[in-house]
Amino acid sequence: MRGLARTEMEWERNARSNALWAVLTDDRQKRKNWDVVDFFETGRAEVRLVFAHLLKLGVPPNPAGRFLDFGCGVGRISRVLMDYFAEGHGVDISKTMIDQAKSYSANDARQANYIVNARDDLSLCASDYFDFVYSHIVLQHVPAPCQPVFIQEFIRILKPGGVAAFQIPTATVESAGKRRLRALKRSMHRVLPASVVGSIKRVLGKDSTTAGVSMDMNICPETVIRSIIERNNCVLLDAPFTNSTDNNHGGRIRFMSRDQALAEIAGGKTDSPYLSQFFFVLK
Repeated sequence: MRGLARTEMEWERNARSNALWAVLTDDRQKRKNWDVVDFFETGRAEVRLVFAHLLKLGVPPNPAGRFLDFGCGVGRISRVLMDYFAEGHGVDISKTMIDQAKSYSANDARQANYIVNARDDLSLCASDYFDFVYSHIVLQHVPAPCQPVFIQEFIRILKPGGVAAFQIPTATVESAGKRRLRALKRSMHRVLPASVVGSIKRVLGKDSTTAGVSMDMNICPETVIRSIIERNNCVLLDAPFTNSTDNNHGGRIRFMSRDQALAEIAGGKTDSPYLSQFFFVLK
């Protein structure tokens, strides 16, 4: 399959199996099943933290502006961003995710415009249109060849003076053997029904509870991202490292230095071998 066809199929399966868990994993949740109220509250906490950081950087949100939430899922972030902007749009590759986003926000006073986008670009969006583009725990699941394309698109659709805030893994300290094992597990989840995967786990003595979702993890080197930003005459305001690839971060983002991120991996404080960064870009 080319482009995002396989990714589209994978995220449709995830959305139909366990949409909230696919959007936000947290092994502290019993039976890997979110309480809806708790799930959406993580979005409020996340936006507060990100906007506090934007304020420190001197680029507070424009209340008269427009936002794009890339990979919006069921609207965990889009619903909150509608409290900060005059107009909002959420795009996702999964129709089921978009349908659920519309359903969850049906009684909101103000609603974002939710759109399915399975293309490997954002050609549905006009250039110089958005004041704010946001993406968290999304680009890491996009095929590696498409990641730079979407980052370039974020910049294209931003208005001059607009800000893009996006997270993506930029490196890994995982061994080649562990990467192969991780790929094998992902393939197993894609091919086999969740009930069969659960049976295999029981035979192996593993936790029999399964969320029934699978997802790729891909990296885009920091040098590539910086090159895109510089080529477009934009300003990289900050690029802190985060805990975003930890299975238990639960939407509780922490910003840290590279040394701190490496120390967490070395000390076993995270189950993720990835170095993840949050890029704040001013056009």
